[in-house]
Amino acid sequence: MFRSVALALAVCTLAAGPSLAYADVLEWDVDAVESQGVGCRFKDTAAGPADAFLIANGTEITAIFTTLGSTFRNNRRTGQQQSGCRYRIPAVLEEGSFLSGIDQTVTYGLVKTAGVGVRIVGTTNFARRLPNGRSMPADLMKNLAFAEVVFPVDTVLNLPLANLTPQPVRVRRGQAGDNGYSRFCARNRRRAIDSVAGLQISLDKRTPDAQVSVSIDGLDVRYMVGVTLESCR
Repeated sequence: MFRSVALALAVCTLAAGPSLAYADVLEWDVDAVESQGVGCRFKDTAAGPADAFLIANGTEITAIFTTLGSTFRNNRRTGQQQSGCRYRIPAVLEEGSFLSGIDQTVTYGLVKTAGVGVRIVGTTNFARRLPNGRSMPADLMKNLAFAEVVFPVDTVLNLPLANLTPQPVRVRRGQAGDNGYSRFCARNRRRAIDSVAGLQISLDKRTPDAQVSVSIDGLDVRYMVGVTLESCR
């Protein structure tokens, strides 16, 4: 059973663009994205055409999912369905800067009848990339950015467009423990890093004829992740 939580819905507005001072400091390799899940094909494959796309803009990266909000798999429990994508995007952070914060926004639409609960969860983090190509496990356990919203079963909604924007996760220089500064500034060199993110939509269907669509005007769901960079000096 889903629990009801407080939520804030906002009409989508144009946000300020990523910091121009760091526009060339972070380089995304969108062609090397790796993914698994439902509605999670970033490239054409034998299984079908791409149904997810990436847009890199300076310190921001946005994933656009065209089927994730409308294609669901049955879970083991009756009435439980899920659609989710986990993906990793390689990037290079130039020397002299460190990652000090993570912002995120899930943009979606929601049309639902009574009889179905909806839960949307976004998670993202950044990790140093090891020589073997894997993400540093210890990094993924720190400073996880988490976004969640839950819509109760008995609620009827028609939201063409809504934003879920939680408080940013900040990692400041001098913070106790292993922080962004010590991880990225200990050696003055370029850092190969990974953006590891996931977006999941879960349904709790109580009546067989309940209807739901989780997408912007029936088209797509978007997950934007932005990072704050600071100088090591």
